[in-house]
Amino acid sequence: MFKRFRDGIFRPSSVTSYYGDRWWITLIYSIILIALYVAIPIVNSAAYKYIPNETKTIVMNEAYGQMLDYKIEDGELKITGDKSAISFKVANLTVMIDPKQQILYNPNARPYVWFGKNVVKVRGLGTDLDLNYSKQELLNNLDFNQLSEKNYESWDLLFSAFEKEVNEKYQQLLPLTILLEILKAVGVLAALSLILAAFSKINLQANFGRLWQLTIYILAPLIFGKLFASLYGWTIAYYIGLLLTFSYSNRLNFALYHKGGSKDELQS
Repeated sequence: MFKRFRDGIFRPSSVTSYYGDRWWITLIYSIILIALYVAIPIVNSAAYKYIPNETKTIVMNEAYGQMLDYKIEDGELKITGDKSAISFKVANLTVMIDPKQQILYNPNARPYVWFGKNVVKVRGLGTDLDLNYSKQELLNNLDFNQLSEKNYESWDLLFSAFEKEVNEKYQQLLPLTILLEILKAVGVLAALSLILAAFSKINLQANFGRLWQLTIYILAPLIFGKLFASLYGWTIAYYIGLLLTFSYSNRLNFALYHKGGSKDELQS
């Protein structure tokens, strides 16, 4: 298997020596390719963080010094000062504290966090949430003035309430996410290998199934390009891998042609 990966990445002309490979070998090779293709997206999905630490810091700094005379008590947002409502921006996020639900806003102007009388609505931050105060132990008795004073325990309660709800949703959706990633990988690899094999078949007198097998072996550059793109954010690595795969397809065709692909020698 190592030799097939080595030749698939560095010596595409040598892949012709695997003509007539058993299908179970190609199947195992394909499974490894798919696993490499989906590894990082699946790990990222499993380790998803709803609110990055950098964002938390920005939100805390922006709220610092604000007059947040509000408190969640017995499942309701109550006013403890003079202002009936307040709205402020945190970067591109609009935060609205609206106990009497009097602030007029466009619900499509995302992202925003709106604290109403009995519920907080989060929109446009990846996962939309509706949290009822009465059902959230972490939110009940939350004093907003503690937030404006950078009381880290209060901020941890607020962030934890959001993240707890999101994590529960993600845990429910994770199996479906993994399945979709695998199906997407299978679709991409199957479609690309079939297209390359079909174009090769035009100029070669070779068995299509055997030709398809060899084409799967030269998908390795694309897979490793995708792996580096996912790991380091190098989008260019994916396209380099794709270009190498197309280039390797031409080199493989050339090698097969000189091995007898212009005749009937590769039909079996």
